Amino acid sequence: MDKMISSLAPALVGFMLALISYREELPQLGESLTPTLFVMTLVFFLGIPFLGYLASITAMKCYVLDDKKMAEVQAGIAEMKKIDEK
Repeated sequence: MDKMISSLAPALVGFMLALISYREELPQLGESLTPTLFVMTLVFFLGIPFLGYLASITAMKCYVLDDKKMAEVQAGIAEMKKIDEK
């Protein structure tokens, strides 16, 4: 999952830059900060991680983990370790 997200990140940034009219060249160092570029930067810096945190919290709230389920998970992990050792 990490590799997939890491490979899609540059494509997402390129797509967002194209949306705010940076089609011919990327923003240059020393160029004045436009309001749209500032908003896009805030969305990437704050908005996307916030959405990820919300997704994580929602997934954890909906995941039922009681003593019985934890025993099943531990048994499954132990079984996988036995298979790997062979």
